[in-house]
Amino acid sequence: MLEAFRILEEDKGIKKEDIIEAVTESLRSAYRRRYGQSESAAIEFNEKTGDFRVYTVREAVSYTHLTLPTSDLV
Repeated sequence: MLEAFRILEEDKGIKKEDIIEAVTESLRSAYRRRYGQSESAAIEFNEKTGDFRVYTVREAVSYTHLTLPTSDLV
């Protein structure tokens, strides 16, 4: 991937940062089409390996105490 970015930058004059941004937005769009939203999508680009990582960020919720009304218990 890094080699392709370098070639595009040299041959076409497209900045590597612009290519990375375009690929990132394409991945976000694909995530939105597949999962119906993209707010929870996190996309990271590894400058050393040239890999993109796409994952979902979720908030963990902890319930420490749950009380049920006694009238619902049989």
